Amino acid sequence: MSTYDYKTTWKMQNKQFIKIKDMGDSHLRNTIDMLKRKGLTDLESPLDAFIKYPPPNGDMALMAWENEFNNLTSVDRKPTFHPCYKYLLGEYHRRGLRDAKKEKSI
Repeated sequence: MSTYDYKTTWKMQNKQFIKIKDMGDSHLRNTIDMLKRKGLTDLESPLDAFIKYPPPNGDMALMAWENEFNNLTSVDRKPTFHPCYKYLLGEYHRRGLRDAKKEKSI
């Protein structure tokens, strides 16, 4: 496999590619857990609030709002989600897998 399609393919730690549908259940679960630990699973962007709501009216509030907007759109800002996450999660749910921690408590 020569190209990387994040919708169908996961790039493993050893730089090898694997189709998400071909990942074992434990590999899929561990990959999702790893992305959660790294904080890369926030599918809703913090910028959504700036799109949904109008800017505030007061001068100081507007200045704070603009500063926060600039911080969120900064080039140096780390991403809050991995592009594969929702596809990994989709495969996880398609297989009907459950959280291992919840399974042990049942």
